[in-house]
Parts: sequence; structure tokens; C-alpha cells
Amino acid sequence: MSPRVEESMSVVNNEILQRHLLELTTNFLAPFGPYLRATTPSERASPFFDPPPLPTFNANEFLESLSARGTGKFLSKRMRANWLDLYRRFLKGHNFMPWFQRRRTVAEQEQHRLWRQARLRTEIQQYLLKMSELEIVDSFNVIEKHLLVEIQLQHSGRSSADSVVACQKLKGDLQAVFKVLPKDMQHLLLFNPQTAALLQGSLEVTKVLGHPSIQVEVVSPHSPR
Repeated sequence: MSPRVEESMSVVNNEILQRHLLELTTNFLAPFGPYLRATTPSERASPFFDPPPLPTFNANEFLESLSARGTGKFLSKRMRANWLDLYRRFLKGHNFMPWFQRRRTVAEQEQHRLWRQARLRTEIQQYLLKMSELEIVDSFNVIEKHLLVEIQLQHSGRSSADSVVACQKLKGDLQAVFKVLPKDMQHLLLFNPQTAALLQGSLEVTKVLGHPSIQVEVVSPHSPR
């Protein structure tokens, strides 16, 4: 056999081995998927609430569930060893928690991005008529929180390219929700200078309470620029 043929066979064998190991790894890690998967708002759900947290991971419950349902045909055909013990050893190993936390952080960041996008492209008016008073108040609080986050990111220089658009969109949403709140609730909210600054209709630069170095430029949609 010529050296060139041997080299070609070696390359092919390496590719086959790499593909096999990738399939094994992917299928081995698949049961962790539900704990590391970002969710998106459903078509009927309002994105103006906080997204649900990712499922809580408990090693014992994970192993019990895995033992009850099995690993699936792919691993059961290829893993002659005690696969449940392999998972148990993996969970106790030094590499598991750093890996899990990194993947968890990535999933949470992706979920934040998906829900942020949904808020920016969704008109809140289509949900207001369907919301209870409590849901409207919750939406107001969530929108205000995300608006302040956008403002802080702008101030720190870590904002995204569409942050200015996001701020204007969230300010409009905040005002829309405020208008449908009961009058007594409106008066109560306006006692908070930070909230009042975000809602007022004139062009003004106001310091955010708790963040004296951050200034909020509040622009009414009807104000000339």
C-alpha cells in the first residue's frame, strides 16, 4: 500500500472517529437539554412579562428521571457499560458544574435576547384589553425595569446598536400601560420621581434615583426634536 493511500485512509478513519465521538457526546449530553434551552414567548403570551426561569437542576432527580426513561436507542446500543453510573460520575466530576454553568449562562442570555426582540416588535395595545389589572401593573413594572436596563447599558457604553430604538419603544409602551391604569394607581406611581421622570412629556434630563451618575433623557413622542 502506497504512503499516499495510507495517508488518505488515515484521514478518513480520523473523520469517522471524530464523527462517532461527536454523536456519542451529543447524545450523552442531550438529557441536559431541557435545563439549558432558552424559551420564546408563545403566540398568545405577552412578551411584556418576565420570561419563565430555566428549570431548576437537581442531580438526584435528574438521575431518577433518566433511570426511569432510559438514555435512548443511540446510547443503549453503543454503551455496553453501566450508562447510569457514567452519568453519576460525570455529575460528580470537577468539569460538570463549570460546563453546566457556562451553558446555563448562554441559555439565559439567549432567552433575554429573544424576549427583548419580542418586546420590540410587539405592539402592547393588542394585549392591554386582555389583561387583568394585576397583569397590567406587572407589565408596567417589567417595562420600567427593562427600560432602566437599556438606559444603564447606554451610559456604560455596552448598549447594542438598536438600544436607542429600544428605549423609545419601551418609553412608548410604558406610557401606554400607564394610561390604562386606575387613577389612584397612576397617582401612586407618580410619587416615585424616577417613574415620573420616565413618564413626563417634556424634554428633560433627569438623574435616575439610585444611580446618580446616570441621566435619563425623557422625550415625549409629541415633542419636537
